Amino acid sequence: MPQEPVARPLFVCAANACRSPAAERLFNAEAERLGLSARARSCGVAAELHYRMPPQTRAALSARGISSDAHRARLADAELMRWTDAALAMTRAQRDFLKEKFPQHSAKIHLLLEFCGLDGGDVADPMGKPAAAHEAAVAVLERAVAALLARERRGT
Repeated sequence: MPQEPVARPLFVCAANACRSPAAERLFNAEAERLGLSARARSCGVAAELHYRMPPQTRAALSARGISSDAHRARLADAELMRWTDAALAMTRAQRDFLKEKFPQHSAKIHLLLEFCGLDGGDVADPMGKPAAAHEAAVAVLERAVAALLARERRGT
């Protein structure tokens, strides 16, 4: 995968309730801590405005000192696809959906873990599962965010 810096990552999952907003908050908190100007956003391929972050995901973020307040689910749209320099999907199916829906942006649509040079393929969806599944998903996202920010730091 290319190693260009990613200053405007767009994290994408299904509902924009667990994985993608967690990745957004992890990325933004760490970028700010490092003094980087890079900022992330998130969305879902099937998000609806009323979707909220589950308490288990909120707890996993809170344990890391990261607030999940004020999150509102957002559907993937053309504006976000124009804004981002890398749309990073949690699953192959979501990546493929984005490439089909936004073919003009297909070059910047990737599978998150693959793009970050990490093994694992898809990031498992913790929705409806016990707290341990949410913690595991956030831990995977933490590793991905660290890889993205290392790339950003090399590029600055």
